[in-house]
Amino acid sequence: ARDSEPPSPAPPASAAASQVNSPAPASPPEGPSSPPSPPKASGGQLVPPSSTVLQALLRLEPGGRAELPERLRLRYEVHIAEEGGLGAATQEKPEVAQHHPEAAATTEAACSGGAAAPVLVLLKQLRRMWQDVTVGTSAADEVRWENPRLNRKLKNLLAQPLLTAAVAAPSWVLALPLAYPFLFHRSVREQLLRCTAFGTSHAILWLQRQWIEERYGDRLRRVEGQLEGRMDLTEHIVSDTRVFIGPARSDFVTLPSRDDLLGNAERVVELTHASKAMLEVKFADEGGFGDGVTQSFYTAVASELSAKDLAGSMPLCGPFGLWAEHLPESVVEHRGRIFLHSHRGLFPRPCIPGSPESESVCQRFRFLGRLMAKALRDGFVVPLPLCDYFFAAVLGEDLSLGALPGPGDGLSGEFVGASALFAAELRERTGGLEGEDLVKARREAAERPGWGQDFLGLTQGESKDWSFDQYCKTCCITFCETGLGGTELCEGGSNR
Repeated sequence: ARDSEPPSPAPPASAAASQVNSPAPASPPEGPSSPPSPPKASGGQLVPPSSTVLQALLRLEPGGRAELPERLRLRYEVHIAEEGGLGAATQEKPEVAQHHPEAAATTEAACSGGAAAPVLVLLKQLRRMWQDVTVGTSAADEVRWENPRLNRKLKNLLAQPLLTAAVAAPSWVLALPLAYPFLFHRSVREQLLRCTAFGTSHAILWLQRQWIEERYGDRLRRVEGQLEGRMDLTEHIVSDTRVFIGPARSDFVTLPSRDDLLGNAERVVELTHASKAMLEVKFADEGGFGDGVTQSFYTAVASELSAKDLAGSMPLCGPFGLWAEHLPESVVEHRGRIFLHSHRGLFPRPCIPGSPESESVCQRFRFLGRLMAKALRDGFVVPLPLCDYFFAAVLGEDLSLGALPGPGDGLSGEFVGASALFAAELRERTGGLEGEDLVKARREAAERPGWGQDFLGLTQGESKDWSFDQYCKTCCITFCETGLGGTELCEGGSNR
């Protein structure tokens, strides 16, 4: 718009078709004293140089509508360096759990073709890049990725949830939220999850709860703590055929006590994880029962999973050595017990694949996944402070450098995250160098003083003035989990 005149009337269809791929005629050379003038709107006003193409076109007519050629095409190309170009990006298919073949089929059908597929992949890449750039800053939440039109369409379909529960909805209803969840509001995704993820019976039960809350929620809260009043209201709700379809089937489990709670919880989950009935837990040495006691069971199990293991060889890694090692200051005391409480949350400790330790840890995480799945399905909460990167890893996403423990996170191995940031900055600074120049630049950066203050955030002691090379030699850094010890990151890492 800045260097061109307003478009001329459209040529005939045959002429336009013959000119689609022909090169544009060369413009006559202009002298240095006659710079190109901005295009003028039909009213004689100059188009501002800062105008976009659309703004310039809309100014061509006083009424805001331009007389455009009949065939006006906007050609564009999008190149994604990480994926090797748009052609490779369109082949990306989201990963789908193997135990949902129908979801995998609909996802592949919705995302493998069509004009929207490249745009969706591009949005996914842009969002990932934005998260990497804004990690740890308030700018991470400034961009809203939800699509209002898609949300409205999905809400309209979920207004008739039995169609969705019976898998009678269009294929994109299951495919797009699974492959590109950031396009949909959390409330809409949760409603879709309740209607489709746990079967028809649980979908109807969830709908029944929503109807009861909508019609009797205020009255139920007013009679809270009044045994007789709540019983009368419950009988009235059960007799109301507009909101009550039937009671839920439950697996009733009685535990002897809260002693050895993790062991008992593992046995309960192993016996009931395949059952579609709701889980209800009661303790033999306590008088209560119902949803409150069941929720306390989930809460107590979460506390045990984040407690300091006083009897184990790695007390700051939690029970069974599940979590990345915490620093001594990253623990809290509550009712005489000590719990892991780092700034970023719990993240799994690395293990050598195939080792006995890895097999044991995988078994514990399988138990944790089943426990959380049952709680989510039945409407309970497992308040375990997991790290955001843990969920990203479970979803199969590529983890950025921000996933490594860094200064202030409260985890052992802050040196690893600081070194990763140092390497990224050095790679960017020496991007155009090769050979001896590259070796010299790296050596100078490694010997430059002040590395401890710049990357580890040290403010006291001599170590804040150390260079990277001096820090590694003084602290005997090796290629292990924390830099000082732990699982080897490569073969012979403790000696390198």
